[in-house]
Amino acid sequence: MGPGCIRPIFHPIGKRFLLKVIDMMPENVSSLPSDYIYSIHEDLQTRSLWLGTREGVSVMELADEGKFINYQESGSTHYLPVREVNTVFRDRSGLMWIGTKGAGVFHVDTRKRSFNVIYPHGNDKSLQI
Repeated sequence: MGPGCIRPIFHPIGKRFLLKVIDMMPENVSSLPSDYIYSIHEDLQTRSLWLGTREGVSVMELADEGKFINYQESGSTHYLPVREVNTVFRDRSGLMWIGTKGAGVFHVDTRKRSFNVIYPHGNDKSLQI
């Protein structure tokens, strides 16, 4: 397994960057669900980081560093009907967009954590999480 998520931290006294590793711990449901992280984006509205991983979407509140809410296809209380999330992107209006492998695109109201699914064949459904 790889190192998970690595966060550079600037150390002002030594004037250098230190690396803080946030690792996957399989026995901890609040850790990263996968060491494969494809995309990271900050949500300025909720002060959180959204990570697209091989095992779904992970959300970390910046005030609670290292603790994640994991939206996954299985094994989580926060359901997401797809396993792999390749892209996470926030648009100018504040919506978070989730690009998946094989399940289309989602857009998310991050304050409500409401996921709207845009299926590849135009069969739109709303999924409340």
